Amino acid sequence: KAVYDEDLLSLVCNVKSTALQFAAVLNQQSCPRIHIKGTSSLFSCYDVGPHHVLAFFTDMHGTRMDSFDVGQADKRMSPLLRR
Repeated sequence: KAVYDEDLLSLVCNVKSTALQFAAVLNQQSCPRIHIKGTSSLFSCYDVGPHHVLAFFTDMHGTRMDSFDVGQADKRMSPLLRR
């Protein structure tokens, strides 16, 4: 099923809002990154500035998602996010 721009924007906003609510339950004030793993996919969302996020969906066929290290991926993304 195709996801249209408006639908995608709404989904990203809902995920971010839910993550912030969950962070508040854990006494955290921010949630600078979100990763959601599927069986063969990864959704990532990074804060990149006030009212801006970088969100992407990656098809990861052939990768064992249970052993995929998102911390290592975050380290590789860090220089790009600081620009």
